[in-house]
Amino acid sequence: MTPKDFVEELHTKSFTDGKEDWPMLGELARAGFAEGMAKVAEVLNYNGVELQLGWGDEEAKLVAEAIGMGAMADHTVLNLFKNEIGDEGMKALSSAIAAGSVSNLRELRLYGNNIGDEGMRAFSFAIANGALANLTTLVLSGNRIGDDGMVSLSVAIASGSLPNLRSLNLSFNEIGDGGMVPLSVAVAEGALANLTFLQLGSNQIGDAGVQALAFAIAGGALPNCRSTVYLDNNPGDDAPVRKALARRRKPGVTFRE
Repeated sequence: MTPKDFVEELHTKSFTDGKEDWPMLGELARAGFAEGMAKVAEVLNYNGVELQLGWGDEEAKLVAEAIGMGAMADHTVLNLFKNEIGDEGMKALSSAIAAGSVSNLRELRLYGNNIGDEGMRAFSFAIANGALANLTTLVLSGNRIGDDGMVSLSVAIASGSLPNLRSLNLSFNEIGDGGMVPLSVAVAEGALANLTFLQLGSNQIGDAGVQALAFAIAGGALPNCRSTVYLDNNPGDDAPVRKALARRRKPGVTFRE
């Protein structure tokens, strides 16, 4: 139970004495919650352990509450991967992120959850104002992100909200051409210029999406991705992207079609 829920529950109770102790009880609840979540936050800040906590939306809301209370203000890593967090949990986390309470984050790992387009829209809105401007690693693989979610993320990326991002993993989602084309437009316009790794494998990207990204790369997009753009296990043939990257490495070489 969060401190807010505790206080609301407290107001439904009857006491023989007066209610002057309610504020004190509420503060005690907040202090206890903050202390407990600070310990949890230390675990979530650790990079290199497979947590697999089985957390769902309710637990994500508790983490969001802790973020809002400043329990993770100094943290540079937030690991919530291999859980069962869906759109409602993602929306709660996104609201906390939008408030700027984790602006020091460098790595955010949310792979292996159940986040769909609605959650991605909330997340994209949250980062559009630069709330995660220091982020270098974003892992969203193994969720349910489709074209609508990717359109929202692409708009946020195009705004320059992730200027320091080095690694972006969106593999094993449900992204098709309708999401790949807007992302390609965003990078063609200069977004994600510092990216060195882009993983988009095992989605539903067809030839149109692949061609859009290849065109962007050929035009100078993603200048620091020398060979680390992956589109394997998609319906579309990734050869155009591989050739665009190869021409970047060896500009004078002619490739057979």
